[in-house]
Amino acid sequence: MSLTTTRPVAVLLGWLGCRPQSLRRYVQLYDNHGWDAIIRIATPESVVAAVARGPPSDEQQVQWQKQSSVLPCRAQAGGGELSTKDLQQFALEILDELQTRQCPRFVVHVFSNGGCFLWEWLRYFLFQQQQQQQQQQQQCVTWNNSNIDIHNLQQRLVGRIFDSAPAHYGGKSNGIEAALQHITPTTEKNRLIGLAKTLNASQVTIRHDEFWNNLCHDSVAVPELYLYSETDLLTAYEPLEKLIDRRRDMVGKQNVWTHNFLDSEHCCHLLKYPEQYEDMLEKFLASCSGNVSDTNGESRSESVMISKM
Repeated sequence: MSLTTTRPVAVLLGWLGCRPQSLRRYVQLYDNHGWDAIIRIATPESVVAAVARGPPSDEQQVQWQKQSSVLPCRAQAGGGELSTKDLQQFALEILDELQTRQCPRFVVHVFSNGGCFLWEWLRYFLFQQQQQQQQQQQQCVTWNNSNIDIHNLQQRLVGRIFDSAPAHYGGKSNGIEAALQHITPTTEKNRLIGLAKTLNASQVTIRHDEFWNNLCHDSVAVPELYLYSETDLLTAYEPLEKLIDRRRDMVGKQNVWTHNFLDSEHCCHLLKYPEQYEDMLEKFLASCSGNVSDTNGESRSESVMISKM
């Protein structure tokens, strides 16, 4: 149940195969620093689909249907079509809950590409779709019989954290196949790997270039924190550091924070280096908190509220 809160909110977007309990440590970490948390974890099928298809580009014409939460966005597979409708729905649910809570500010904390693909749809609804519809002078998005004030939420986004993300998968489906090795049970893992293998190869290549270029050239200028390591087998650090350099050119060095944990595994930086992780996150949140002030100028102690998938 969504409740109004005076505390800032961290939107935690889990990795592929993540479970809500896997993020409890992060929820507690944010709670310790006065932040509430919203959890959303993309379904494995939608992550597989997102390897080949993302949100509509600026050049594409989008027909927004009244009371509809799903855009026609599908990836071709040998056995039919995989849809990103879950990513779209989760993104709209998050925006709806942020508006309902009336939180003073929020950050988005992305884990791996599973979280990145969901962030893409959040960014689309927050910024890109509104630009596409300016000619219609549409100011709000209709979702679940409520109007989401996009402009208001834009002002409340104060930071983004990329944990083991984004992962450069080189336009090949074997990257998602490697990530799917962590899915259980085995029958489900094998089913998803089978779907990944049937994705259209040229579509995957085009999609990867769009995915990476959009992240490199993102014009949303809020502070960013990249948490990564050199031994991460799923998120290679060399292309990520090149992306970080590009982001510094785009939004300024002062807005791009980084920490290389050197030898921690994928999405395990907090587990191996809890003190370093918390220290970096605390400093980053303190910097972000200066971008938007609380409406009443004070922080209240409230129990942490979690929205599960």
